[in-house]
Amino acid sequence: MKKTRQNLLIALAAALAVTLIIGAGVLRRVDKWAQDRLFQQPGVTSPDIILIGIDEKALAELGPYHTWSRAVMASALEQLAADPAQMPAVVAIDTLYAGKTDPEADARLARAAAQLPNVVTAAMAEFGTAYQAAAQGGLNVDSYAVLRYDAPYASLESVTAQGHINAMYDTDGILRHSILYVDVPGEWMGGQAERVYSMAYETARLYLSGQGRGLSQPPTDKRGHFFIPFTGKPGSYSDGYSLADLIAGRMDPGAYAGKIVLIGPYAAALQDAYFTPISRSEQMYGVEIHANVIQSLLEENFKREAPDWPQLTALFALSFGAALLFLSIKLKKAVWAAAALILAGPLTALGLYALGYVTHAVWLSAAVLALLILAVGRHYALAALERQRVTRTFERYVAPEIVQEILKEGTDGLKLGGQPEGNRGAVCGYPGLYHHVRAAGPGKGGVHFEPVPGHDQRLRGEKRRDPG
Repeated sequence: MKKTRQNLLIALAAALAVTLIIGAGVLRRVDKWAQDRLFQQPGVTSPDIILIGIDEKALAELGPYHTWSRAVMASALEQLAADPAQMPAVVAIDTLYAGKTDPEADARLARAAAQLPNVVTAAMAEFGTAYQAAAQGGLNVDSYAVLRYDAPYASLESVTAQGHINAMYDTDGILRHSILYVDVPGEWMGGQAERVYSMAYETARLYLSGQGRGLSQPPTDKRGHFFIPFTGKPGSYSDGYSLADLIAGRMDPGAYAGKIVLIGPYAAALQDAYFTPISRSEQMYGVEIHANVIQSLLEENFKREAPDWPQLTALFALSFGAALLFLSIKLKKAVWAAAALILAGPLTALGLYALGYVTHAVWLSAAVLALLILAVGRHYALAALERQRVTRTFERYVAPEIVQEILKEGTDGLKLGGQPEGNRGAVCGYPGLYHHVRAAGPGKGGVHFEPVPGHDQRLRGEKRRDPG
């Protein structure tokens, strides 16, 4: 009963400790790495999404990007609209056309966009910290305030839909989330605040609208961020189409007819690439991230990130049960049980991901490993204490080499007991080794050991000690 209560207290303290440590975030980076490896697996990319890159070929043929007139993009859109029977369903341009430049080029780009069924142009918000006076005094601090908003110039804005192209890294420098919308203050929207959705969302919405279908929204946090289940790795959506080929008429209209066409930077020099969870060692161009988000929206492949508190509650309960189990069974069985639980952690996370939930992939495995180490340490500490106790007890009666032989066989069956009879002392009992202990006689000191007939005869000895 005492041992059971002791095990309960140890298991409770250990479970609470590992839960608090893990909840404090010590495994954040390891857990993110495990989630990326488990959840973000390449799949089949949608054939309805076509990438046309502003790539090295385009830069070589058309000149450095900063020298381009807006007439270059106008030429590309004119080619897409050349055959009314083979126009794309939606064209999204992942470059920002804010402010006025050459009036003729600006007007030409707007006219070209108006010839196509649906064109989505880029907008961008700048975030920062803003301070506002509170109604009851003091200041309200908004660390996610929109400090600036850039939209396309007026004539282009009037003939296109707009979608923001903002992206935001996680704290470890990996882009795992998309921003569904940005709430733009009225000062940037002509006096009335407006919610601007992402380019990916607007593109998917217009594409489905052309098919008479509506678009569902993914689950987001309070800032509109949502988890991206990537399908394609860097390069997966690209068929090698260059903007230079499109403008020169070298691209077959059948490749984009009725599809989504994404036009955007596809060269390292344009510095529009990000590290993503599906390929942490190779950057992905922004236009490819749009493609991944669009596909997840079209397929309604939405993932909801589970809150931490129910996961911590489950972790505490499972940790308590595991710790109590490890303390109550043999060490070998505890190791096998721990191995099963460690494997169950990521498998459970994978199963929940398939059901639409993003959970912490290594929490359970890390907790079980820590608890197993605790149980093993306690086992060996208790064994060392037991060996010390046995040594101290029996070395008074048995030669040291005999004690060592006893300890090699283990101490589970060892006991010292019996009542003296006449000149016979106590009986030392151990499986395979039994000795009668006989008093040496008055004034002689020490004890004599005589093997019981029929038992191990190898261990004979006599140990004498001076009295006192």
